[in-house]
Amino acid sequence: MGTDLKAGELQRRKEEILKKMAKNMEEWDGKAESGILLIDENETMIGELKVLNHELKRLEIQPEKPRLEEEKLRLISEGLEAVIREILHQKDEILAEKKKLKKNDDLESRYIEGRETPRFIDKKI
Repeated sequence: MGTDLKAGELQRRKEEILKKMAKNMEEWDGKAESGILLIDENETMIGELKVLNHELKRLEIQPEKPRLEEEKLRLISEGLEAVIREILHQKDEILAEKKKLKKNDDLESRYIEGRETPRFIDKKI
């Protein structure tokens, strides 16, 4: 009986975590900054799920609703992929902007250096 209670509690906790992760994905605002926080939070919950799954496996307990769990995991996975795509997109934009700024700095430096040491071409006309 004690094993059944423990298994039920583990299953309930697992369902809560999956529900929370799915809710986090649904509420994500689409921004890279909040996506990073979301990934961190989900990473913690994934660690908890691993512990719960290990304990359930040790007790030889199968998921009560495997299809529902699979669907939630699929939605969570798709959401995390979207978060990662947004972060990578943001990274590309930042790198492009950095490259543009560096190019502007290089042009400015050449202009300033050119003013300090003028170079004249001696054309014997």
